[in-house]
Amino acid sequence: MVKWIRVGITLLLASFFVTACGFNQSSFEDIEAKNMEEKKQASSQPEISKQQQYASGKSEKEKTKETGPLTSKELSHLKKYEKDDVVFNGKRDSEKWVALTFDDGPHPEYTEKILDILQKEKVKATFFLIGQNVKSYPKLVQKELDEGHVIGNHSWDHPFLPGLGKEAATANIEKAKKEIEKAVKKQVTLLRPPYGAVEGIKKELKKSGSVIVNWDVDTNDWREGRTSEQIFEAVKKHVQPGSIILQHDGGGNRSATIQALPKIIRYLKEQGYQFATIDQLLEMRPYIEG
Repeated sequence: MVKWIRVGITLLLASFFVTACGFNQSSFEDIEAKNMEEKKQASSQPEISKQQQYASGKSEKEKTKETGPLTSKELSHLKKYEKDDVVFNGKRDSEKWVALTFDDGPHPEYTEKILDILQKEKVKATFFLIGQNVKSYPKLVQKELDEGHVIGNHSWDHPFLPGLGKEAATANIEKAKKEIEKAVKKQVTLLRPPYGAVEGIKKELKKSGSVIVNWDVDTNDWREGRTSEQIFEAVKKHVQPGSIILQHDGGGNRSATIQALPKIIRYLKEQGYQFATIDQLLEMRPYIEG
């Protein structure tokens, strides 16, 4: 598994933004104190089995921890992300891990079809959800979780956050986070701002401890008239080890995305790529219990 990430600072110009499209407000000190208390309680409890400790994957190396108190290493990871700005990809190395991500869902037609493809291909992905869609289709969120996929926050209604101002942008993200966490029943750590736009609001977005995750391979599947072959070729041309690939399961007609997805997965497998969810790619937890 990959162990490190490349982190970059992004200042996105308005002309660059394309339709791409946390924790609670507790500080890391609060989380650390909570962890210490949980560890004390855990010491008097029976040891949790490996099957309980891990959510998905074929081996311990591939599986994602999601229960129990944070380890010192994990807490250190989260503190590092608090200081960093935006994640674009995982480590570029010979292990060739990539992450498929889908924005703007859940959608009653397209999300279902994408989930069917992923299940057939035995691939796990990360879904960045729109809060108002979660409110409308909570059962689809549960299906994503039940099938081993990971959930992140993609705002309440897909606004251009920097244009809202700091307070309104924060309120929009928090509203979505609450709705998503109601469905997930855990605190989510992954955040993808609409359009990847964070200029002037990074500090506010990260106050809740969220890890801001953008992408380094944009399929541009949102563009009107974009064909499945064009979507596939975008992945083929730009994918690298550690890539985070952006696609959409909502926000418009995603028929071409669905048509391209099996071909993308088969091509990546043929090229020796392995699939990871974002938390696996970054070696962090996607959720905080409680």
